[in-house]
Amino acid sequence: MKKSHAVDGFITMKGFDLNLLNVFEAVYLYGSVTTTANVLSTTPAAISQALGRLRVYFGDPLFIRQGQGLKPTINATYIHEKLGGTYDDLVSQFHDLKNENDNENKNKLVINCSLLVTTRILGPLIKIMDNISPKSHLVHDNNNNSVESVDDVLTFRKADIVFDVSPHSNMSRNTYKIYEEQFIAVCSQSHPRLKNTFMFSDIPNEIFVSITSDSTEISAAKTEIENAINMQRNFRFQVTSVMAALSFVEQSDAVAFVPVSAFNKYKECYNLKMLETEFLLPSVPIYMVYNKSALNSPFLAKVVSGLQEHFSLPY
Repeated sequence: MKKSHAVDGFITMKGFDLNLLNVFEAVYLYGSVTTTANVLSTTPAAISQALGRLRVYFGDPLFIRQGQGLKPTINATYIHEKLGGTYDDLVSQFHDLKNENDNENKNKLVINCSLLVTTRILGPLIKIMDNISPKSHLVHDNNNNSVESVDDVLTFRKADIVFDVSPHSNMSRNTYKIYEEQFIAVCSQSHPRLKNTFMFSDIPNEIFVSITSDSTEISAAKTEIENAINMQRNFRFQVTSVMAALSFVEQSDAVAFVPVSAFNKYKECYNLKMLETEFLLPSVPIYMVYNKSALNSPFLAKVVSGLQEHFSLPY
């Protein structure tokens, strides 16, 4: 029933510019086209045009010139009285909603990055936000492994800051490399063959975990690892996250290549050990990217400055 009522309302108001109500109320209160134009930050000609449309819609002169001002007709007074409470309530509600939205968004930060990056970012970020505004609000969203999608996130203001492996060079954006994610080889502490090192000669004899994650840093690292090893491997397990890879490694004799930050954080939980390799494993850069215009927000500017200071970046 409510939906039907709302549809009826749209049909009734079809073709009517609700901005005309502001004009009507202002002319009724001030009795002057010039004063109304000043109050509404427009021109007397625009007000006169709006009054013409109102007169056509209501089929009434609405306001009659009297001396230097305008006097409402009986019909205009009736319209004002009928609209009065509803119009005042609408203005009040709109004002409250605007203030609530401004207050809510004033110290709100939306970041876009993979779950892996959050393990390095969230700790310092939350401390920085707490120092700036203890009641600030943080929202995390995932990116989905494409430069185009991250560009879309920034262009349409879906996030304030993006953390990604790509610098996203753009005249309207700032990009800083905040750290590099080093990848390492890991296996179970109880692995029957591998002790402390992992050699080229070990590769044909071992099984591996493949991480098919949408994370940009995982995708970039996989390419570098393939180039470094350049050898056919036996992938027995396929997972979609680093956490799943660590779990598979713990429960099997498999080897996985994972970020050192993930290993350091979960090595005790998953009973893992790091292997030295005779081949060089990649490190993947992580960039902080944001729109330059976002620095117009004092809160965001302080957050960016705090992150730069934490990661020892030039400001």
